[in-house]
Amino acid sequence: MEERNKTLNLVVIILIIISTILFIVIGNKSFNYTAQNAGAENFIKGTVIAIVDEESVENYDVTSTTLTFKCMLDSGDNEGKIISAEQYLTGDNVSSSSKVEKNDNILLTYTKSAADGSKTWQYVTPNRIKGIIILIGSFIVLILLIGKLKGLATVITLILTFGILFGVYIPSILSGANIYSMTIISAIIIVFTTLIILNGLTKKTLCAIVGNLGGIMIAAGLAFLANSMLSISGMIDENSINLTMLESSVSIDLRALVWAGVVIGALGAIMDVAVSLSSSMQELSTEMKDRSFSRMVKSGFNIGRDAISTMTNTLLLAYVGGSFSIILLFFAYNKDLFYLMNLELIVTEIIQGIVGSIGILMAVPVTVLFAAWIFNNKKSA
Repeated sequence: MEERNKTLNLVVIILIIISTILFIVIGNKSFNYTAQNAGAENFIKGTVIAIVDEESVENYDVTSTTLTFKCMLDSGDNEGKIISAEQYLTGDNVSSSSKVEKNDNILLTYTKSAADGSKTWQYVTPNRIKGIIILIGSFIVLILLIGKLKGLATVITLILTFGILFGVYIPSILSGANIYSMTIISAIIIVFTTLIILNGLTKKTLCAIVGNLGGIMIAAGLAFLANSMLSISGMIDENSINLTMLESSVSIDLRALVWAGVVIGALGAIMDVAVSLSSSMQELSTEMKDRSFSRMVKSGFNIGRDAISTMTNTLLLAYVGGSFSIILLFFAYNKDLFYLMNLELIVTEIIQGIVGSIGILMAVPVTVLFAAWIFNNKKSA
């Protein structure tokens, strides 16, 4: 019987993986959009071989520095060619770490002269791809070494989640799809895919799915109400303004984007709480003597209180950390707390932190009550 269940679980997991891949492929092709300024700039990899000159000019108390350097191109049609390029730095507090140095791997771009077709090369940014690959590779290796088969399942769910978000969800928004519906659809698919691949088709997985969806739906509803109650427009910063200036017939609902940020941001934390509680409730159902619905609910809430105390703190700190430099800047230039608490950027962070935390809180009773019922239901035993 146990062997049969393992085989069934494996079949279900494979079907879920195939279905999710099909969703990503079909969704990506369905929501096809043309990127702004596609092909307008050419980014070429290069290696700095020598610093030629450094010149600083002061204008209206602002210092502008121009570094001229020799660079070997590592990609493109002119790979291997040595060119002269420049880096422009502005400000009195430019650190030495921002300046290019010999042997640096960088990205460059160029402007072409209309008169003779000659290229003027400019520094863009350090080439960080190698470091990113090493970092991600180390992360994956550690997951596989420590988690083994569960680690492999984790890697698969991470790849599929990124595929859903960047292959379907973001293209759908840029293509003009309804943000509210696409957010809910994407969240549901991520929940089902992640939990079934990680834990198989079991009672524990079912409890985690129900608790997760319950917490997310409550958070989604509260985020919608908070947006209306606090008159959120979505015009938070320059990025929001840039979205309204896209050269496209698609009009992006900035208010809906704020709502979507709350839902997607809270999804992982709610999933963590729901899975932890489901596992605990399963253990209770196995180990508890004289098991009953009321006793399991009482024990489940005791476990849930410990889970929410740390996870809520984690979520709030994550939101604050994500906007730390902006918050510091506001406090540095204006100490009026009343003014700061009315800024839409700050209010949006408060909505994300509080509503996301409420989603975590509400996932606890939903998970505990459903798990206590299903683990005491003789028909499902």
